[in-house]
Amino acid sequence: MDMDITNLVLAYDRAADKRDQIEASDWKKDLRRKYLNTILAEGKSSLIDIGAGTGIHGKYFQEQGIQVTCIDLSQAHVEKCHEKGLEAYVMNVLDLKSIGKKFDCAFAMSSLLHIPSKLLPDALETISRV
Repeated sequence: MDMDITNLVLAYDRAADKRDQIEASDWKKDLRRKYLNTILAEGKSSLIDIGAGTGIHGKYFQEQGIQVTCIDLSQAHVEKCHEKGLEAYVMNVLDLKSIGKKFDCAFAMSSLLHIPSKLLPDALETISRV
């Protein structure tokens, strides 16, 4: 990725335990429920959670019967995902093709805001390919 993410990763690594204790806000729960209803109605069964954080949303989808793979920039976040029984990788969105898998759908809650505007088209293209 053509940007310095060192400080971002350090901040997320340091705050992983605290972030893991925070419950999703009601508006986020409402959006993911609506998204779940949509993907189930469309017969989707696998999802990539981009910028998964500590896995709070990925775990929700998994508990609803969706096969979930999480990616995040933070090793500490990925470890929290693993603790929740989620498949997870330290990876940025532009490297998704290296995951070697295809998914029925993608989910990203407030994570793409870290992508510089000039790289957003590439990120969205990469997501659509997997």
